[in-house]
Amino acid sequence: MIDIIFGDELRALAEVQGEWCVSIYLPTHRVGAEKVQDPTRLKNLTRAATRELEELGLRRPLAESMMAPIVSLETDGRFWEHVDEGLAVFVNDQDYTLLRVPRPVEELAVVADRFHLKPLLPLVASADSFYVLVLGEKQVRLLHGSRQGLSDVASGDVPHSLAETLRYDDHEAQLQSHASSRIGTGRVSATFHGHGVGKDTKANDRERFFTIVDSSVRKLLAESKAPVVLAGVADTVARYRRVSKLPNLLDQIVEGSVETASEMELHIRSWAIVDPLFDKGASEARGAFVAGSRPSLDAVADVVQAALSGKVESLFVPVGVHSWGRLNPDDTSVDVHDDRRPGDRDLLDVAAIETLARGGSVFAVDPADVPGQGPLAAALRY
Repeated sequence: MIDIIFGDELRALAEVQGEWCVSIYLPTHRVGAEKVQDPTRLKNLTRAATRELEELGLRRPLAESMMAPIVSLETDGRFWEHVDEGLAVFVNDQDYTLLRVPRPVEELAVVADRFHLKPLLPLVASADSFYVLVLGEKQVRLLHGSRQGLSDVASGDVPHSLAETLRYDDHEAQLQSHASSRIGTGRVSATFHGHGVGKDTKANDRERFFTIVDSSVRKLLAESKAPVVLAGVADTVARYRRVSKLPNLLDQIVEGSVETASEMELHIRSWAIVDPLFDKGASEARGAFVAGSRPSLDAVADVVQAALSGKVESLFVPVGVHSWGRLNPDDTSVDVHDDRRPGDRDLLDVAAIETLARGGSVFAVDPADVPGQGPLAAALRY
C-alpha cells in the first residue's frame, strides 16, 4: 500500500524552508526476517538526525522534542504492519510527514534548510511511473507501477466491488405501479414496472458502478500525468470506457480474468504496454542532448544555476547518486563539496526539484543511463 505522491505534493515539500529540515529514508519490508529489523534501523537514523541537529546548533531537548513523533513509531506495531518497500519521513519544528514508497530507497538521514526529495523523483518524474486499474464486478484495484514492480495504492474512496457500492440500493423503491385492468367490481390490478429489473437492472447497476469508480479514480489521480492501463475482461473494460472521463487511458489493455492475478503477472503484462512509451520520451530527450540540437550542461554547479533560472528543458538525474554542497543565498552561486558536511544539500536534488517546479521534464534514471560525461545532464530551453 502506498501514498500517492504527485508534483503538487512534491512542490509543497520543496517549498518548506527553515533552519531544521530533517529527511529520513528507510528501505522497509512487508514480510521476512528483515521486517523485524526495520524499527531498529529507523531508530538509528533518527538518532543520527538528532545528533546532526545538535551539530547545527539546536539544543538537545529541542532536537529530541522535534524528533519525538518519529521515535514513537519504533514501537508502533500497527504502523509497521502497513509499510511498503520504502519509507520517507520529513520533520521540521512545525510538523512531520510520513510517506510509504513503493520502491526501495537508500537508507539516509539528511538535515538541511530544505527537505531532501530526490529519492521520490521516480514517483513523479516522467521516467517510468504508471498506474494499472483492475476492473471487475467483484474486485477493483488501483496499483502504481514502475520499472521495478506494482504496489497497491491507498485508495479508500474507490469502491472495491459492485455489491459493496450498491448494497444499500432498494430496487423495490424504483417500482412504479399503475392500474392495468379491473377485475370484478371495485378492484384494481397493479402492474409493476421495475426500471432496470432483471437484465436492464444489471446493466444499469454496472454503468452506475463504473461511473462511481471512474469519479473516485479521477479525484485520486487528478494531478497525475502518468498513463493508466486498464486490466480486465474485454466486455468489462469496454463498459468502463463508455462512462470514463479519466485522461491518460491507454488503448491497449491487460485482457483476461485478472481479478485474482498476482502483482508479478500484472506487472509483466502492463510493463510490456508502457515500456515503449517511456523509452520514446527518454530517447527523444537523450537524443536532443547527444545531438547537440539544444544547448546543454553536465557540470553540477552550472546545471543548478540553470535550473534556478528556469532554463532547463529536460534533465537526466541519477538515482542513488549524490553531490553535496551549498547554495549561497546572496548570489545563488554554488559550492560543491567532496564530502557531505552538516547542513549540506544534495545539489542533484536541487537541480531536479527546480527543473520540475519550472515546467521542465526530469528523468530519474540509473547512473549508466545519464548521457554525456557528467553526473547529470541537462538540455536547455535557450
